[in-house]
Amino acid sequence: MRDYHLSGRVLLVTALLLAGPAGAQSQAPSPTQTQSTASQRDAAEAQQIAPAYADYMAGRTTAAAEAFATLARQGNRLAQFNLAVMHARGELNPSDPALALALLRDAADQGLVSAMVALGEAYEAGELTAKDLSASAVWYQRAADAGQNDAAIAIATAYYLGRGVAQDNALAAHYYLQAANGGDVGAQYLYASMCEHGLGVPQDLRLARYWYQKAADNGDLGGAVKAAELRAPD
Repeated sequence: MRDYHLSGRVLLVTALLLAGPAGAQSQAPSPTQTQSTASQRDAAEAQQIAPAYADYMAGRTTAAAEAFATLARQGNRLAQFNLAVMHARGELNPSDPALALALLRDAADQGLVSAMVALGEAYEAGELTAKDLSASAVWYQRAADAGQNDAAIAIATAYYLGRGVAQDNALAAHYYLQAANGGDVGAQYLYASMCEHGLGVPQDLRLARYWYQKAADNGDLGGAVKAAELRAPD
């Protein structure tokens, strides 16, 4: 099976600050929270950070950090994430990795999916804190369950390899399928392979051929070869 792991995709030292809800990847609303209410919060937080974000983009990092810090204390998730990134990059004097991690946790606990992914990456790489694959898996899974494709691939790979979690092909297949449905070519190939070999799912050559072909249609040469093999007569 193809080795497909995205460790170190976008570490915090190279992460972009979030300007608004489009980049924030807020979590889907809970059963007690309407989509309208969630969108209103996203819009309000984006508006609140706009002046600080403009300061940052203009190179006024001290003013930006002070404004982000004020909003972060008020619970603004985008401000928490942005201030965390500034600390992680060493853009503040002093910069505080522990504070960056705490700010990311605050934002993630409030449903900011970008912060969940960042925590998964930080624990996986040992950035800001000691390497902890179990903690990494927890945050990747939370982000995946909120619909984030890269996180779905990361937690699927963790379950497939037993890295930070107990090895579980059924859960690996579940999350690869999620990412495959989201359009990820690598996940399409991997889910096809699991269908072909009956790993975590019942063996189904028809379904395997379907997903290999999907990967091929998206430019995966290996997928094209496998789809052709499964179409060939015995």
